[in-house]
Amino acid sequence: MLLCRSVHDFCQSELPSVVTLGNFDGIHRGHQYLIGQTVSYAKAHHLRSVMLTFDPMPAEVFSPLRCPARLMRFSEKWNVLQNFGLDELYVVPFNQKLAQLSAIEFIEKILVKKLNLKQIFIGDDFRFGHKRQGDVALLRYYGEKLDYSVTTHTEYYQDQVISSTRVRNALFAGDFALVEELLGRPYTNIGRVIHGSQLGRELGCPTANIPMRRRLSPVHGVYVVGVSIEGEGLQRYGVASVGNRPAIGGDLAFLLEAHLFDFEGDLYGKRLEVTYLHKLRDEWMFDSLDALKVQIAVDCQMARDYLCPCGVSSPK
Repeated sequence: MLLCRSVHDFCQSELPSVVTLGNFDGIHRGHQYLIGQTVSYAKAHHLRSVMLTFDPMPAEVFSPLRCPARLMRFSEKWNVLQNFGLDELYVVPFNQKLAQLSAIEFIEKILVKKLNLKQIFIGDDFRFGHKRQGDVALLRYYGEKLDYSVTTHTEYYQDQVISSTRVRNALFAGDFALVEELLGRPYTNIGRVIHGSQLGRELGCPTANIPMRRRLSPVHGVYVVGVSIEGEGLQRYGVASVGNRPAIGGDLAFLLEAHLFDFEGDLYGKRLEVTYLHKLRDEWMFDSLDALKVQIAVDCQMARDYLCPCGVSSPK
């Protein structure tokens, strides 16, 4: 899959393209349908299959203090997209200059001129262009003039629309069964282990520290997790805390701290994939490190109790 991260790097091919367009935060089942249709149509008609998305997302530019928590970083999105067979991925940097582009200019300059659009697959409620003035009706109107077709789709689960907002709300609620239904896979975070303060080791619970690299996170608290270590090919289990560590004074950055049961080894620099299985509690403040140490022991026992009835053991 070809990756371009600038409008100037767009591959202006004579071969027309089939495009799916949107934020694609989470790559949920609705997104997957649009991507699948894009790839299938392109193969059937010998065209290019293209995804066009934005980073940062528009809401992060317009309302940085009120924007929703991202479901996935770009590296996580890239990892998931490897499974779909797209030919090209265009990640357009969203900024004030792009925000001033009218809906008509976006169609003519980006979709038609840059991508040589022949067919587009989008969600029914998709909006684009300056002040979100573009919609499906406008796309269809110009499609008749500029020789491209528009297909829309909305995916439902239990009679409700599948959306990134619905996934986010399910994560906030700790409903991981619903999250897996909406995504078609468990929710995970991926990152490399960095050196920390060693406080977990002092408290008898050494942790692998992974920076979340985001201001907001849709997961926040203490969880039972499965952890896959780069190069191992198996999943271990443990408990993880995600947040800004209020128990030890707080921090501006979100950090994922995972303790793996029955594991001894060096994880620094290793890439971990952390799968959320069950929420144990929210983050709490503690009066002392001794009180925190007691709660950590309780958390670990609760996590083991959750895993054991399922017949899950942590490989050594």
